[in-house]
Amino acid sequence: MTDADCLDAEDGFGPDFDCEATDMFCNADSGDGLTVSECCPDKCGKELERKNKNVNKEDKAKKEMERKAKRRENERKRKEGEKKRKQQNKQDEWEKKRKKKETENKNKEDERKTKRKWDEKKKKNERKWKKNKKERAKKANDREKKRKEKRTKSGEITDVEGTGSPGDDTEVTDDKCLDADEGFGPDFTCDNTDMWCGSDSGDGISIGYCCPKKCRAEAENKNKNRKDETERKNKEQERKNKRAENEKKRKNAEAERKKKRKNDEWEKKRKEVSSKNKKEEAERKNKRNFHEKRRKQEASFKASLAERKEAANKREKQRKKDRSPSPPSPPSGGKKEKKQKKAEKKKKSKAPHDPEK
Repeated sequence: MTDADCLDAEDGFGPDFDCEATDMFCNADSGDGLTVSECCPDKCGKELERKNKNVNKEDKAKKEMERKAKRRENERKRKEGEKKRKQQNKQDEWEKKRKKKETENKNKEDERKTKRKWDEKKKKNERKWKKNKKERAKKANDREKKRKEKRTKSGEITDVEGTGSPGDDTEVTDDKCLDADEGFGPDFTCDNTDMWCGSDSGDGISIGYCCPKKCRAEAENKNKNRKDETERKNKEQERKNKRAENEKKRKNAEAERKKKRKNDEWEKKRKEVSSKNKKEEAERKNKRNFHEKRRKQEASFKASLAERKEAANKREKQRKKDRSPSPPSPPSGGKKEKKQKKAEKKKKSKAPHDPEK
């Protein structure tokens, strides 16, 4: 492609065309199939290289972003997997320990039973007792709640378990307390048990019935502790009330002091202003050459000003009382009456004038 073809007015871009000064794109057409890239191969080649570089940079940045996102996702998955593995390992260790402890307890239980030469019936009874332990505990808690509702509001325990008896002479060695079905099992002892005195075996036998001495002592300690607690709370409440009263007195005294201080300051300012006004008044009178008699007359006039005002007000009140009461005004008619009166006045004004009249 020659320069003449590019500078041709009909087929090219005209005689004023210049590759460096033109603002057309490289793919711009002259209208006869001639493009700017054919006339300016150097310029368009550089632009194409620059565009390719930019495209490569964008592709690199996009790929880098994708790689970073993948790395973050893989890191998240790795952490989640590690967390799940730790939880699973912890659960497995706990299950292993639990099974080990259960086997140890079972072995100890079997040894204890074999030593005591338990028969199959006794073993079945114990298994049954352990199986129904939760239900019996629930029933016992319900009974204990009912007992608590029946207690007095004084704060002391009145229905102490252990003070009565289920009917028979019950001691720790009795069969009912040590029975696997009705009582607390053959291993029960009052000294080693950690159950409450109100705990029930599920068949009406409570710890209080089997351990009366222990439960009486516990009840006495509870009542004593409650009394001490109430005394302590009452003393604490008295101290709080005294502190609140002292604080109230202190605040009132502080408010009185502030009020007095403010009043004193106001009085001081008032005296200063009044003395200043007096001085200014004296200077004014000296400038105007007031003699002593005139000064006394003005001072007496100002001193008796309030009395004269009060006497004038009294005279005015007396005049108002002595005045005759004004006659009551006739009642004003409604809107309809006013309209009728206006209409009558208009008729009179519009009526023809009669000279004879």
